[in-house]
Amino acid sequence: MSRRKMPILTMVIVLLLIALIAACAAPATTSKAPTSSVPVTTTASVTPYQIVTPPTKTSPETTMTITRVDVPNPNNLKLGTDGMTLDQVNHKVYLANNKAPEVEVFDISTPKAVFVKSIITTSNCTGVLVVNGLKKLYATEDDGSVAVIDIDPASKTLNTIVGTINVGSAADGAEYIPGLNKIYANCGQKGYISVIDAATNTIAGKIDGLGTQLEPPTYNPNDKMVYSGSTSQNLLYKFDPKTDVLVSKTDIVDPCDPGHIAFKPGSNLGMIAAHHGSPQHTVVYDFSANRVVRVINDFGGGDGVIYDPVADLFMMGSSVFDPGSAIAFFDGNCNFLTYVKAGNKSNFAAFDQTNKLVYCVDLSTGHLTLNSFQLPNFTK
Repeated sequence: MSRRKMPILTMVIVLLLIALIAACAAPATTSKAPTSSVPVTTTASVTPYQIVTPPTKTSPETTMTITRVDVPNPNNLKLGTDGMTLDQVNHKVYLANNKAPEVEVFDISTPKAVFVKSIITTSNCTGVLVVNGLKKLYATEDDGSVAVIDIDPASKTLNTIVGTINVGSAADGAEYIPGLNKIYANCGQKGYISVIDAATNTIAGKIDGLGTQLEPPTYNPNDKMVYSGSTSQNLLYKFDPKTDVLVSKTDIVDPCDPGHIAFKPGSNLGMIAAHHGSPQHTVVYDFSANRVVRVINDFGGGDGVIYDPVADLFMMGSSVFDPGSAIAFFDGNCNFLTYVKAGNKSNFAAFDQTNKLVYCVDLSTGHLTLNSFQLPNFTK
């Protein structure tokens, strides 16, 4: 029996149908642009920035009387600190102990601080964050935990851990996002920000692909964005907390290895602690123009920096400042005023608005000490 040949047109149609069926059966692939695909901008270099050199004849240092209160150490633990915060509502200072699994608590209701207790955590602490609206303290830890601590004076669980959030990697500092009830925890060693739902204390997301050595994020009340520096890449990251998306990353241009950041409400200017740079210096940044506008050579090697609206001052700590560990003061327009050598390893400062005292840490006596002093007289 002879075989009947298939018409050419029919053969073409069959082949097309086979190809169509195969294409439909193949697994679909989607591409998602990684966070790192956001291009690096260099707008900071558009306009040359001003370099403010220190005076040649007068010393910028001010000597103040220091009051010291030790952290008790009956077990002879190795104590240190890598973060502090001050609760203006409940009049407390909290120290993150990065050499022992503890948060140190001080009562500052009076001008002489009183040690309250050590709150035992699961690992060494790297940062502390007070959220008064939630009556909670959040302590970031080396083991990838964020401890949730009750700070409600009326609570039966005051100064105890009431929850633990696993962010997946060593956490170093955190920031609360007002209005959104979110917390950004810095997991900079692994190159991501962990987003926490503060209502449920659960992980709500992650912003990753950021590279290493990310510094703790800081919320800017002026543009309602969150910023973080990268010391290993000399970059400034900008995040939109509404969408948890990286908006931009900018080359600082000035070789400063940007650290902690502080903002003044109602101003486009902010201060960036410059971890490194020769000579040592501090960076004034215009966050509207997205560029460095001034470099101040009076003070450098900064770590923690805050702005206080009552004092209308920026305060910056440095444990590696060449003349010695110190706290520096800048006015509300980011002009340098003076610095005070307040103790060894004074890398953070806090200001008590009630008693008008500056607080910092000290390790010079072999103990972990909370130091305090009055504001210098800036009119001299």
